[in-house]
Amino acid sequence: MSPTPPPRSSAPVKPNADVGSTPSRPAPSVGQGISFGRVAPAAPTSLVGFSFGTTVLPAVGPSAASAPDVSLPPVGSSPAVPAPLSPPTVGGQHPAALALSPYQHRYQHKPRDRLVRMSSLDGHQPLRQLDAALDVHPAIITALIRRVKSLVARLIDRDVDEERVRGAEGLISDKTISAFHELGGDFGDAVPYALLEARVEFEEDAEKQPLDHGLNRKRAIACEVLVQRLVAHIERSSIGSASSSVGSYHLCLTKKFRRFESDGDVTLPTSALEAAIDQNCVPVLASIEARLATQAIWEGTLVQKYSAGGYTYFEPYDKKEDGAFLSHFHPSRLGVPKYSYITNIVLWIFFLAIFTVQTRTFKSFDVFEAILWIMAAGYLVEDASRWVKMGGLGAVEFWTVMDLFTDGLLFVSFCFRVASFVSHGKRSDSYELRAFQFLACVAPLIWVQLLKVFDGFVYFGTLTVIILRMFKESAIFFTLLALVMVGFGHAFLALDAADESRVDNVEVKIIDVLTQSLLGGADFELTNEDAFGYPYGHILYYAYCFVTAVILLNILIAFFGTAYSDVVDSADEVYAAFFCQKVVAMVRAPDQFVYAAPFNLLEAFVIAPLEWVLPHETYAKLNYSVQSVLFALPLMCIAFYESRVARNGGSIRLPLLEAEENDPTSSMLEGTQEDPIVPELDGSGGMQISRTKFDEIVGMMKQQ
Repeated sequence: MSPTPPPRSSAPVKPNADVGSTPSRPAPSVGQGISFGRVAPAAPTSLVGFSFGTTVLPAVGPSAASAPDVSLPPVGSSPAVPAPLSPPTVGGQHPAALALSPYQHRYQHKPRDRLVRMSSLDGHQPLRQLDAALDVHPAIITALIRRVKSLVARLIDRDVDEERVRGAEGLISDKTISAFHELGGDFGDAVPYALLEARVEFEEDAEKQPLDHGLNRKRAIACEVLVQRLVAHIERSSIGSASSSVGSYHLCLTKKFRRFESDGDVTLPTSALEAAIDQNCVPVLASIEARLATQAIWEGTLVQKYSAGGYTYFEPYDKKEDGAFLSHFHPSRLGVPKYSYITNIVLWIFFLAIFTVQTRTFKSFDVFEAILWIMAAGYLVEDASRWVKMGGLGAVEFWTVMDLFTDGLLFVSFCFRVASFVSHGKRSDSYELRAFQFLACVAPLIWVQLLKVFDGFVYFGTLTVIILRMFKESAIFFTLLALVMVGFGHAFLALDAADESRVDNVEVKIIDVLTQSLLGGADFELTNEDAFGYPYGHILYYAYCFVTAVILLNILIAFFGTAYSDVVDSADEVYAAFFCQKVVAMVRAPDQFVYAAPFNLLEAFVIAPLEWVLPHETYAKLNYSVQSVLFALPLMCIAFYESRVARNGGSIRLPLLEAEENDPTSSMLEGTQEDPIVPELDGSGGMQISRTKFDEIVGMMKQQ
């Protein structure tokens, strides 16, 4: 074990020091492993408990009661001169062992194998970048969230103007960003996720504490701004140490973490990118780093991996520079969102063509109808599987509702069609006709779903976002409309019951006349009858037409105009958030073996049951073999495209991930990127670019 270097000078920190400043502390030795905080007071070397900020995790063992509280000093206080610590233990285990799942315990004595050194921009000891496959214990993340929340509360300790929180020259400075990075210690990559979870808690506090509503709202906004700038800071710090062989690209955005809920349950693994989507945090999703991460997932330069314990994580595609055709011919490439999206679109267009042929004429059962019902069953199974995996009302969106109505009508039509096969005579003909009628009603929904083909383009994607926003804004209108219609309908029923003469099918007629007037076809003949207590019914109908045509419809127009202007004014950010949500949704409910509909029926009823009886390796080989046969054509297209791009040095390369020495243009000149040296070339005449050194030019800029 290398000796621990002596501590830096520990000058006391002033009480009014900047939040971004960090107290001095010793540099940890390699033997200390992972630490929860970069600052620790002097403590005995034999510890059975450890604390994270103000939250002390319980110790395990008979001496737990005597465990000292190893807490971080408050921000702004003067810490004592720290002394080197032996690694703290929890129940006889190193804290790093808590972050390892059972199949990873063999690495706990090799911290260098599991962590990647990351440079620190503020001159402190290098932080460590978590390994992509490391499943961090939820207790650690929960403690980190509390620690982050405490520091945000210390940063925004009073209600301030929102511009001071969001502004570049406001409270959140570069030192503050560095402080929040250091706050996570060796778990710095988890701080963006912790900030987003703290943002949710601050918003909940704003609702629960009306007196501090403004203060907690500013703290939630501060978390949002901190995530944006901290992610950029972390990725700048990791550029020099990241490579294609270690670590993971956009780790602080794509790595999934778990935490404890208030009732003690553990949440599902969620990344910072997914948390931002759940919270509809548009500024975070529209940031440059989030766009790059989303684009990398979309194009397949970041691929999803599955650990032995079921943990999913992202790693760079290791064959992106291989120009061999067979290197890219692998069924796992079907899981790339872009290729999966294109495959599904082609199959949907084929389904639409079959549907069009089948509904042109009313005819008996044939091969086209068989293909139609097989593909419809495949889409129904696919949608049901996605709903089960996602779960919760929070996953419901516009296309979920469209899929629900489409699948429902197709299912009803199929049931009538089956009933026609098992019946005879006129009843069979009646069921067959009913099945065809329901099938015809599906046509508008199927054609509307063609918008999915074009929402990858900015124009059509923005149009889709506007439509979705309009539907959300119209919820208030439809609520008011329902109340008005129920109220006036009740009044007409009461007027009809006031005398002995009753109108036949009065409920149907009232609903019909109220709906027609809403659509511009008001009919006053019904209210002229004595059955509705003329003239009271007539006056009520005038009032209903005025309320719906003059008031409610104008409210709806105002809502639509507001939704349109809000989206258009920030179209770029809104579309970036929409595209990020679309891409992440395709990989969020992971499926290691992708079978597009209707081939998923083969997986669901033939291959999937074999998972319980076959070893994992055999089951994987079986799936890859079947996929290679079923999807041979799309796999060949994918392999041809990626091999050509790789041979041409194209776009499959990860931006910011490759070292500069891999750039073919860097070998043309000598020197460095800042100070290149021009050799004796034809026509150069001894001229140089770096007559003035780069550092001198930077100094000239600072002097201005």
